Amino acid sequence: MEVAKELVRVAKLLSAKDRAFETGKYKNFTGSIEYGRGFSKVMGTVKNATFELKDFSVYWAKGTWLTGEFFGIWENGTWENGTFFGEVWMNGLWKNGKHVDGIWNNGTWNKGIWYDGEWNKGTFKDGEWWDGTWDNGKWIKGSWKRGDDSKGQLHTNPPNEW
Repeated sequence: MEVAKELVRVAKLLSAKDRAFETGKYKNFTGSIEYGRGFSKVMGTVKNATFELKDFSVYWAKGTWLTGEFFGIWENGTWENGTFFGEVWMNGLWKNGKHVDGIWNNGTWNKGIWYDGEWNKGTFKDGEWWDGTWDNGKWIKGSWKRGDDSKGQLHTNPPNEW
């Protein structure tokens, strides 16, 4: 019986080597992450990542997010692709993907779709802006559908034309 338990324990360790699914801190991790439960289960793929995995969110310190869905606080790193839901983006490089609500404090946005949220500072190089509040930053180019400035005034043209 003890041998069988040990074999199961070792098998779980081997299969979990490149999979983060338990709450806790991970450093320089490459592989897939899973968090949440049931219908709220979220998955992503990461490279050289340092983060804290919580039950329903992630505190991201650094590394590369390759693909998947993200709920949590983003401190720094590179976003390759995926969907960022709510919470806060502190700094980093955004290459492509969808941003759905949340607060953007700083960083460089290269391409993708901004659905909603508050842009406080940073550089928007290209992409689609569907809605949200533009407070401050540098708009280079992109498709602007609509959005508000920090005073609540609605704009249908991008910030560099205000």
